[in-house]
Amino acid sequence: MPAMQVLEMLTINGAKAAGLEEQVGSLETGKRADVTVIGRDALHASPGSATDPFIQLVYEHQSSDVDTVIIDGEVLLQDGQFTRWDKREILDSAELELRKLISRSKGISL
Repeated sequence: MPAMQVLEMLTINGAKAAGLEEQVGSLETGKRADVTVIGRDALHASPGSATDPFIQLVYEHQSSDVDTVIIDGEVLLQDGQFTRWDKREILDSAELELRKLISRSKGISL
């Protein structure tokens, strides 16, 4: 799948699917200022490995390459470290929510 199509699926089309396209999904005046800064110096995504930065972003970069995350104008991750939350608490909460989801999904036939 073309990298730009994947990126649109993750951003504007994801916002549309959630009914939030008026608030998020693209950088526009009046929308929330959500930005992710990716470090581009990782060996697995070296600048010479792809001439298209969208190909690099979609197919080569990893979550560990995320340097900074700004949501609604607030820096929540800087230099790869959370600024407001404890990593352990996040992981514990995610585990709890996953268990709840699995429990609710039992018995649902598709």
